[in-house]
Amino acid sequence: MAKQSKTTNAATELEAAVLGVVWRDGPCTRYAIRQDFRESRAPRWSGSAGAIYPLVQRLELRGLVRSKSTVRGKRPQRDYRITPRGRSVFERWLRAPFGPAEAALLHDPLRTWVLFLDALPLDEARSLVSGAIEVLGQEVLRSKEDFREHANDKSPLSRLAARNALLLSQARIRWLVEVKEALQP
Repeated sequence: MAKQSKTTNAATELEAAVLGVVWRDGPCTRYAIRQDFRESRAPRWSGSAGAIYPLVQRLELRGLVRSKSTVRGKRPQRDYRITPRGRSVFERWLRAPFGPAEAALLHDPLRTWVLFLDALPLDEARSLVSGAIEVLGQEVLRSKEDFREHANDKSPLSRLAARNALLLSQARIRWLVEVKEALQP
């Protein structure tokens, strides 16, 4: 079963990710949390204000984060910190058993797309796969840059997470080359 619950003593994956950002970067504003999600290489969750701001507000109502009004420049803002209770909920989520649901194949629109390429003329399918390889090539370049940017991080884990994105992109390119070869006349 996936790591999520609606009780106040447990966190959904998204709630835990927000708590993690506040733990790692705190004190931070809702805007900074939102930017972290918007800049993420994985578009699993929306980085929109309409998604993040109400979530942070709910976390505060549950006592998992607390805010303090501050002024930076001319603008007032609220800085959020994780509370001891929030840290406990976050750590409970981290410690939850890693099971088959978490290890399952990722949502992968590319894999689904490939399943149905036979519906197109062979030359067109090969051309589309070439285009996908180009897009992933750009992703590899961005992932390499992310990896370099994390070279001096205090914790090696952010660098390893960036390396995961790089390795996955490279593996997807190798797989698409196999797909393209399978589309031979």
